Amino acid sequence: MRPGINSAAALAKGEFLLKLDGHCMLDEGFDLKLAAECDQDWVVVPRRHRLDADAWQINDEGRLPIDYHYLSYPFERDEVTCGLHGAEWRERAKARAEVLVDDEMSSQGSCWFMNRAHWDRVVGPLDVANYGTFVQEFQEIGCKTWLSGGRVKVNKKTWYAHLHKGTKHGRGYTISRNDHARGVEHTKRFWMLDGGFPHRKHALRWLIERFAPVPTWPADLDEAFARARRLYAAA
Repeated sequence: MRPGINSAAALAKGEFLLKLDGHCMLDEGFDLKLAAECDQDWVVVPRRHRLDADAWQINDEGRLPIDYHYLSYPFERDEVTCGLHGAEWRERAKARAEVLVDDEMSSQGSCWFMNRAHWDRVVGPLDVANYGTFVQEFQEIGCKTWLSGGRVKVNKKTWYAHLHKGTKHGRGYTISRNDHARGVEHTKRFWMLDGGFPHRKHALRWLIERFAPVPTWPADLDEAFARARRLYAAA
């Protein structure tokens, strides 16, 4: 996927870039709505619904649409925090339901939109050598954006509906276990240890504090980041 995104971005001629999974339905006029509120250093994500692919319609089954995600603490092994992942943040969605264009800590990665200038200056090309071809795509994009001084936003004025394939539809492709593990491990090491990249202005701790309290993160951030330094010093 990363090589495909990089190749497509290199060929694109427009002012904006949109990445979208193939198994999605889109709001009418989504592109104009996203472009209308997208600053030069923003990455914008539409509101996400759940897609019933057989009926080709939204089917949230009584659940709220998905508007917010947090970066999970990467060193506690449970159903959420098996790495530095973008996990759904339902509490924030309820608390900020009336804010239509809002700050978003991270995202799931199936759709994102940005100015081509932001891709050229900060985000692209995506790092295949260290992350591998597929995993942790939005962790790379979102962290590069926030920590360079940009913003990640959710725009609830438009939407897309994404198919969770599950066992019914199947993934349709394979991901190398080694490639997956390498990407997850690089993400944890690079961002927890504040690896360098052009235009970096902030450490990851700044982002955690900006959205605090963040689910799964310990209250003692000194110890949280010291733990990462100890783990990787011993590796």
